[in-house]
Amino acid sequence: MPAPCDNLVIAGRRWAEKALQLPLRSSKSGAEQPAAAVLSLSAEAAAAPRLPQQQLLNRYRQHTQHCVVCQKALQELKQKLAAAKTASSLLLAALVDVLASVVAPGVLQLAAAQAAASGAAAAAAAGSVGLVAGVVRPGLMGAAAWLAKKAAAAAEQEIAQFEYVEFSHADNH
Repeated sequence: MPAPCDNLVIAGRRWAEKALQLPLRSSKSGAEQPAAAVLSLSAEAAAAPRLPQQQLLNRYRQHTQHCVVCQKALQELKQKLAAAKTASSLLLAALVDVLASVVAPGVLQLAAAQAAASGAAAAAAAGSVGLVAGVVRPGLMGAAAWLAKKAAAAAEQEIAQFEYVEFSHADNH
């Protein structure tokens, strides 16, 4: 059984087929002809200005703004994008803080210990252990910030799919 909107399409097509068979008087010849012969859109279509590709393939205006499901999915993607950008920014800020408060003093301490006593291997070893511990945490924070940035980029690409997608029938093999 066809859906209610399918019934409307079928009824509209039947009406159009009957209407195109009705006689109309042609403005050029003055003779009556079937409407299909008079209402040829080929000359009008050729004279009409061509729509820009961006306007022609604008998914948002043609579909997304009217589709409740797509609107909901787009809103969820925008929320994920905002969360990923926030996480990335916070992780980068924390990374800079850790680098400034832990790694830089550790490097300075290690350099000072090596300069003060080149024979004091224990002091150098203690400084290098602190430096390694100070590098692991920033490394993990940097990796997490990078992953959040990648998630934000992926969300931006998905959002773009709801707005515009380049398409060419010639390239569609």
